[in-house]
Amino acid sequence: MTSSSAPAQLPSRIRRRRRADGSVIREGRLLSIMGAEWDGYVYLSDVYISAAQFLAVKHFNERSGAVMPELPALLEGCDFQMTFEQRETSYSPVDAVQALLDATEDPADPVIDHQWNSHNNHHNSPLEGSDSSSTTFTIIHEGEIVGSHINHTHAMDGRRRRRQLEQDSPDNRSPDDDEELPLASPDEWQHPFAVVGASYSYVTIPLNIVGASTMELPMLSGSATSSALDGAPLFGRTIPTNRGDSHAAMLYYRHRNITHVACLYSTDAWGTAYHADLQREARHFNITLQSVGYLETEDNIQNALEQIQATKLKHVFAVLLDWKTVLGPAYDLGIVGHPDYSWITAEQTEWTADDFVLNRTTTTLEEGFLQDDFYDSQDEIEDNDEMPVELKWAHALHGMGQITLHVEDHPRFSDAMAEFANDNSTLRDEYSDAFYETELWQDLLWTTPDYNVWQAMNYDAAIAFGIAACQTPGLFTGPELYQTLLNSGLEFEGVTGSVSFDPTTGTRSADSVTYRIDNLVLDLDESDSEYIRFDSRLAVLLAHGQVQEMHDFRYYGNTTAMPSALPTVHDHNYNLIPVGAQAFGWFLSAALMTMSLGWIVWVQQHQTAVIVQASQPVFLYQVCVGTLLMAAAIIPMGFQGTEPTMGLNTACMFIPWLVFVGFVVSLSALFSKAWRLNQIVKSGVQMRRVQVQVVDVIWPFVLLMTINVTLLTAWTIVAPLEYIRENDPHNVDMFGRHVESFGACKVNPDNSVSPLWFQIPIFLVNVATLGIATYQSYKSRHLPTEFSESSYLAISMASLLESLLLGGPILFVTLDNPTAFFVVGSGLLAVCCLCILLPVFIPKFQKRNEASLATTLRDSIVSASMRKMSSARGGLDSSLRSSHGFNATSSSNFSREFQQHPHQYSPPPSHGTRSAPVSADSWNVTTSQFSDDAQSHDSDIDISDTPKKREPWGRMSIKRTASDKPVTATSNGSSEKNRTSSNQSNRGSRAPSTLVSRSQCSSMPEIMEEDEIRDDNV
Repeated sequence: MTSSSAPAQLPSRIRRRRRADGSVIREGRLLSIMGAEWDGYVYLSDVYISAAQFLAVKHFNERSGAVMPELPALLEGCDFQMTFEQRETSYSPVDAVQALLDATEDPADPVIDHQWNSHNNHHNSPLEGSDSSSTTFTIIHEGEIVGSHINHTHAMDGRRRRRQLEQDSPDNRSPDDDEELPLASPDEWQHPFAVVGASYSYVTIPLNIVGASTMELPMLSGSATSSALDGAPLFGRTIPTNRGDSHAAMLYYRHRNITHVACLYSTDAWGTAYHADLQREARHFNITLQSVGYLETEDNIQNALEQIQATKLKHVFAVLLDWKTVLGPAYDLGIVGHPDYSWITAEQTEWTADDFVLNRTTTTLEEGFLQDDFYDSQDEIEDNDEMPVELKWAHALHGMGQITLHVEDHPRFSDAMAEFANDNSTLRDEYSDAFYETELWQDLLWTTPDYNVWQAMNYDAAIAFGIAACQTPGLFTGPELYQTLLNSGLEFEGVTGSVSFDPTTGTRSADSVTYRIDNLVLDLDESDSEYIRFDSRLAVLLAHGQVQEMHDFRYYGNTTAMPSALPTVHDHNYNLIPVGAQAFGWFLSAALMTMSLGWIVWVQQHQTAVIVQASQPVFLYQVCVGTLLMAAAIIPMGFQGTEPTMGLNTACMFIPWLVFVGFVVSLSALFSKAWRLNQIVKSGVQMRRVQVQVVDVIWPFVLLMTINVTLLTAWTIVAPLEYIRENDPHNVDMFGRHVESFGACKVNPDNSVSPLWFQIPIFLVNVATLGIATYQSYKSRHLPTEFSESSYLAISMASLLESLLLGGPILFVTLDNPTAFFVVGSGLLAVCCLCILLPVFIPKFQKRNEASLATTLRDSIVSASMRKMSSARGGLDSSLRSSHGFNATSSSNFSREFQQHPHQYSPPPSHGTRSAPVSADSWNVTTSQFSDDAQSHDSDIDISDTPKKREPWGRMSIKRTASDKPVTATSNGSSEKNRTSSNQSNRGSRAPSTLVSRSQCSSMPEIMEEDEIRDDNV
């Protein structure tokens, strides 16, 4: 249920007081709640933080520009001054809240007896035999015990005074009302108007809840960095949140190409908020963060460290509340103080102080520790439990990094702190009086402090409260002061730079600061048997998205080599081609290359044989060279590696060159043979003379080779194949790393030109050529084998085309499996080579000793020509077939009869206009003498067409002559010994006879049209 009236505000904690000079000022009490004592030890580094707050109040009241020269100008006309009180928290949230409650209670009006002992708590225990109301404290400076004292219990007797809340709102209070308020006495107790502190976020959060909600106390911190405090009521800070630290840390990891980081964090408020910032920034930088939280108990810490070890990550970011409780067990597990691990911690500024040392409580392994074999000292102990805890810490800290804010040294501020510590005892006494527990500082040994960012930030926090109070008029309340801090545009140049506050969160912007990573290393020269000392060096600066490495980061073992971010993958599957598969492919290659070379040698040895001459040796050589190149392509296909190399890239581009060039060389030879045969048969049908020479059939080879070489050259230059290893996206380990990859010859993905621009044209050109060659072979399928191996040529072409059509898709689907691709590719190339070699050479090898080829060649010409003519003209004239005694009623019967009895028929007439049907007695073929000496290589055949007068066709006689003399074939069938007389007797009435040698006949005899017959040897 909501109240209808606004809640009453607490009265102003500001009072008016008359000074000795008679002037009236406004005065407020600034309460500092910080921690400096823990577990019986007083840490001077934290004492100096509250001392910086005290100096800020001192300089503000005196309007001194000793540290900030512009401060007097900023405070001109200001009538506000502050008093300062320090309360000790012992780094405990409970003690901090209790200190706040005690500081806000008026001791003059007690309601109940209230005994307060800030040090008799769970951290401290009375000395044995001493009064239970006292505690002994040890003061530590640079690791040395510089003093001790007994802190006595303070008793506060009396009753609590009930305060009367003002009924009028401060907003309605007039300046005249303020003037009517009585002036306060300097000795009168005053309620704090603001709080500065505490040192740590986990202490500040509950302190803010109590102070803001019940007391309306604004709070500024110079060291609490948890993002959980963003937007907290009445809270602000002069230090950025841990989101800035987190951003800097992830920026550094990304700079070092570290993509997986383990995070160990305390589950208190500070650690939890820090971890949330780390997760947010890790996502921003695409870094995988595996986090483990822990509580401050021995079992929980051990369990958390074991989980960190189980991640197998080598880079650890630690957000530690108490580093001593963690690093010892972590060293026992081997995850810190080890060359394979690197740790970076958050805000462990204690380590970088000059006075940071580790006390040695034992002399065990003293010599080994102090000498160069420090890194081997743990090997001298069989059980880590025997090692002194300080030595474990020393091993763990060596090579450690810690990230924090970086503020350039401020000479004026450093001089002021040095003067406070060394020269001005009056200031120190005044500072000690500001502590409620005055006995705590009686025996401190003050030394020159190191410049510390926390000191500077807290100095600026106290100054900020003073400036805001000057700008807030009247006797303001806490909320009014806070509104001035955030919404009045307050900005000043402090010790740490430009100070301003985000009006939404109350936090200082991270853009105005720089972060640093310090590297802690063991200082063997300065360490001794009593103390272990370290050297801290600035390693990295991070600001505005930039990383500047100042010094080499030294890891454990004094090495500058950064440990691997992830454990080595020992079981990566590279999918390499097995040795057995490589041996199989290379054996095929060797066998095919040997076969090709063997046929080349065979052709060379039998080049005078009729069967070889009929097939032209130059084309047989061409076929063998092509298959040799294709078989050689199997060799680079078997090359492989785990990483790409220049040699593998070269081998990849060799494969298409060998395959396509070899294919073109062999294919063009087969194509030329088939085309040549069909051209001759076609000319025989037309009874015209055609002279087909090598130069006429070389054009397919030149054309195909030009196209292929041009495309291959462009491919090699523009989009060359490279050996690329691609990861399997479906097979990853626990870190998301690919554990399986495939090596293949592909175009670099960065190349903008697609290889398809070259692969598709070269594929289409060669497949189209193969199709045309297959068609040419099909056309010549009925020619006798001895003429040009027509049937075997058709088998070769058909088998080659079938192999490519069936094997190509299979090869395509095995692209991602190197072994299958190599085996299928090797097998496909082997089949293609065998489809070319075996049909061409096996028949020749079987008939290598047959010498009666001349008759068959002649019969081949006649038979093929008659068949072509029959097909072209739809069959011979019926009168022609009747005159020869054929009763067949179809051209097919005639073709069969002609094929069975080719010696009884002369060639068909020409398709010229002078052709006419002839009678049966016009045909006469004499072959008796032709077959007598068919074995002779040097015999010549004289084929002459001697038509009678007015007859387009004459009778033809083919006779054999002895002594290498040509045989004259005449129209009357008579043999003439003298060619000259024969030619003269027929001059003007018929064409001269044509002389054809048998060797020439066997390699494409000419069929001449009668108008074109010349007295030439073909």
